[in-house]
Amino acid sequence: MEVELVELELRRSFRISRGAVDRVRGYLCRCEVAGGRGTGFGLSERVAEEIAALDALARAASLPLREVLGGGRSRVRSFATVDLVDPVRAGEIARDYHRAGYELIKVKVGSGDLEEDVRRVRACVRAGNFRALIVDGNAGLSAEETLELLDRVEFGGRVYLEQPTPLEELDEVRESCDVPVIVDAMDVGGDRLEEVLGEGSFDLVNVKVQELGLLGGLRVARRAREVGLGVMVGCAVESFCSIAAAAHLAAAVDADLCDLDGHIFLRDDVVKNPGHAPEFKLTGPGWRVEVER
Repeated sequence: MEVELVELELRRSFRISRGAVDRVRGYLCRCEVAGGRGTGFGLSERVAEEIAALDALARAASLPLREVLGGGRSRVRSFATVDLVDPVRAGEIARDYHRAGYELIKVKVGSGDLEEDVRRVRACVRAGNFRALIVDGNAGLSAEETLELLDRVEFGGRVYLEQPTPLEELDEVRESCDVPVIVDAMDVGGDRLEEVLGEGSFDLVNVKVQELGLLGGLRVARRAREVGLGVMVGCAVESFCSIAAAAHLAAAVDADLCDLDGHIFLRDDVVKNPGHAPEFKLTGPGWRVEVER
């Protein structure tokens, strides 16, 4: 097993309420297991090694990774994300996504300027005929701001709220609207899912391979299903090889939503990067996919 530290530069700064990202430091792992050669990328060595090892096992058996993880459907569709750019630029990015084949759009809010957040979301929903919208605050809004934003944005498709406020304010949001709320599994803690479900604070758990690994993500997703929660498979800004692995995980857990676009922000990558990927066909072997637009 060989692991090396790599640095991937972004095309431009990617901004959310918690700050901006200009480059990604992570680990590239290559290994051979049972005659199969695997590749993995992780923001931690552990995740890179796990992806590479499972990729190698799947390739040795000539199976797609989703089969190794338990089966599942052969295709998944992804949201595309607009970060905290100005509203005019946001509309341009959303229009480009729609032309590239994306039907699902996610818009970052929580900039500190609610008026700008409203204009950004409005610009994105006007840019194309999107079927679903995620408004993602990265805990940067108050409950009052979240509800005001929802009131001021008109969208004909399905709307979701992703981590709009700190966890302690989610109850107020859920009591005041019927929009499904998504929270990050790492912010809740897998051992607290059942307890928090009883509080009625959220509807879906966002599982990220870069936080939990493939097997950890599989366990948390299954536990979420057991207690009646929906599952979203999300991502960070990361290599296409780990995004593809996450797509196989999404299929294996029959994810309700997928946000698997972190690779499109990279200027360079450690594997061939196809750019826009609105739909993944999970062909294998290993994490191999075909992108369909």
